[in-house]
Amino acid sequence: MSTISAIKTVTATSASLFAGTSALSGRVFLRARNLDECIAAVVAGRRLEPGEIIKLDFDSTAQTPETVYAASLGRQISMEVTEG
Repeated sequence: MSTISAIKTVTATSASLFAGTSALSGRVFLRARNLDECIAAVVAGRRLEPGEIIKLDFDSTAQTPETVYAASLGRQISMEVTEG
C-alpha cells in the first residue's frame, strides 16, 4: 500500500480534502492535522481544533474513494493530509 502526504490549504468554503491531485484510489485511511495556531476547522463534519489530528478509516474495497470535505472556521489555514 502506498502512502502520500501533503500540506493543503483549507479555506472557509467547504471543499474535498485529499493529499495528492485527487483522492488516493483504494485508500484505507486519511489523516488530517490542523497546522494553524488559532483557527479551528471542520473535517468530515467534525471540529478539528488547532494542532489536533483526526484519522478516518475507509473500506478499501469501495469502487470509488469516499469524499471527505473540510472547511476553515475563519481565514485560510494549512492542514497536513496523509492518505494510505
